[in-house]
Amino acid sequence: MKFLYFAAGIIFLNFTAKSQTVVVAGECINNSTTLNPVADINGEPAYSGTGTVMSIGGVTISVYWIGAPDNVWVLDFDGQPYFQNTCSGAGPPATGGPLCPWTAVSGQDCTGGTALSITGSGVLSINLTSFAATETNNLVVLNWQTEGEINNRNFDIQRRTDGSNWMTIGSVNGVGNSTSVVSYHFSDSTSLPGKNFYRLIQYDFDGRVTFSRIIKIDLSTFSYYTIAGNPGNGIYRVNIRTSKPVILVLSDLSGKRLQMTTAAPGLNHIDISRYPSGMYLLQIKKDSEIFTEKLIKK
Repeated sequence: MKFLYFAAGIIFLNFTAKSQTVVVAGECINNSTTLNPVADINGEPAYSGTGTVMSIGGVTISVYWIGAPDNVWVLDFDGQPYFQNTCSGAGPPATGGPLCPWTAVSGQDCTGGTALSITGSGVLSINLTSFAATETNNLVVLNWQTEGEINNRNFDIQRRTDGSNWMTIGSVNGVGNSTSVVSYHFSDSTSLPGKNFYRLIQYDFDGRVTFSRIIKIDLSTFSYYTIAGNPGNGIYRVNIRTSKPVILVLSDLSGKRLQMTTAAPGLNHIDISRYPSGMYLLQIKKDSEIFTEKLIKK
């Protein structure tokens, strides 16, 4: 494995204001040592501090990501990687996860009476193996998978657009502890035209928080509206993805107009719960464009 030994020196140059820390102990680290965040390395968070290693004080201890071709997290003493982890993610994995083990780097002698421990608010207690967004039936569907979870309470789903702040749009419960593959999904019916950015916030039962990487989907070429809850019980969510008002006209199959409303940008509701079960027609009018959708009430 070819390590970029100069990388450790780079990460000491620019400390950030992040609040997350990593705590390392065990093996040849004589005392528990807290590592503080420093400038990101290869697009991932990096952490550094000073501790006692093999009874030598003042040793720089670092945790950071090495990119291709190695693609590993490393625990580094004075510029030399001593432990590695091949699980990718938005932060270094915690020790103790059966699917994300930390192993000694070949040729480096660093053993002690206690097992290596890597914990802290900057450490992932899950191994997030995939996170993707797709457009399906006018909805943005988010899918992600984990391979191994420790103490995972839940995920919050956040979205933003260019120039906006992050907004929490939903939450999905975690399974707690798992050593197998777990699949999750969430459907966003309130996405906006243009570029939509998403991230996950993962919460442990003990209050620790970690963030996923950010993914993007561009809805510039998709429809300016979505309809959720169809077929359904008669209450449908119409999300308008345009800055201009849109006219909604509801009719029965004979052409009789039942409702007409001006829908503002954002989430609107069509309520036909008082009408008999069957099929209805909803016209969506914007400027000279007219689209007709079938609403089915069960």
